[in-house]
Amino acid sequence: MPVDPDAVWAAMVEELEPSRDRKLSSRTLSDASTRVLRAALRGNGMKPGEKLPSEHELAQIFQVSRVTIREALRTLEGEKLISRRRGIGTVVLPSVIRKDLSFNFGITAMISNAGHQEKIEEAAVSAEDAEVEVSSALGLELGDQVLKLDRVRAVDDQPIVWSMDWLSGRLMSLQMLERFAKGEFGITSIYDFLWDHASRSVVRGTADLQAIAATGPIAEKLHSIKGSPVMMMPQTDFDETDHPVLYSVEYHLPDAVQFHIQRLGPFN
Repeated sequence: MPVDPDAVWAAMVEELEPSRDRKLSSRTLSDASTRVLRAALRGNGMKPGEKLPSEHELAQIFQVSRVTIREALRTLEGEKLISRRRGIGTVVLPSVIRKDLSFNFGITAMISNAGHQEKIEEAAVSAEDAEVEVSSALGLELGDQVLKLDRVRAVDDQPIVWSMDWLSGRLMSLQMLERFAKGEFGITSIYDFLWDHASRSVVRGTADLQAIAATGPIAEKLHSIKGSPVMMMPQTDFDETDHPVLYSVEYHLPDAVQFHIQRLGPFN
């Protein structure tokens, strides 16, 4: 059984300790059950796709009613930690990676901050003539040489982001970028790489977020289905002199990456 009954009951007793001198409400029991079950899901080594015990079994383990367990499961389902399906039961979902659009940090930091290990599934480097989109974003002349870095990032062997980065050929040599792509410098963040090997510090970025249908190449890269939804994010990054140094286009699997942004009110 993926949930240890003894550990769960000990955790429930600890959760309810502050309430021992007053009558426990169904809300108190539900909240405590939610917190204990959430901790079990996150810290018990449970794998995506693994099934939880039935509501009846969980109610016995937690020593609460099925109504209380059902409310706890409903909360965890809303947090996308579990999925409940008729005829299948309750299964653990892969951890959703949170991308906070209020701050400008790269994919490497996004994956690391979520507690995952990044894996570069594909990496390719090329030199090409800048087309309209790239030259406009980087402030270059049409046809100027740019270097392109094409990578697929995966978590738990599932591709979650396909990214393409372009930078001016004046910043570094193709060979230097190839060494980075091969992992010779021991880093995967292109922001760290630009600072270490081109003395360019990215201080801000401008981005758009668009929901699109996956084309054939996108679906192939992300191991998804053609026509399925993906989130596309083109972005231009600027250095401390407000000069554009990097243009990127990212395709994110919406089931794996959750976007978040803080919005100020009209009277802030």
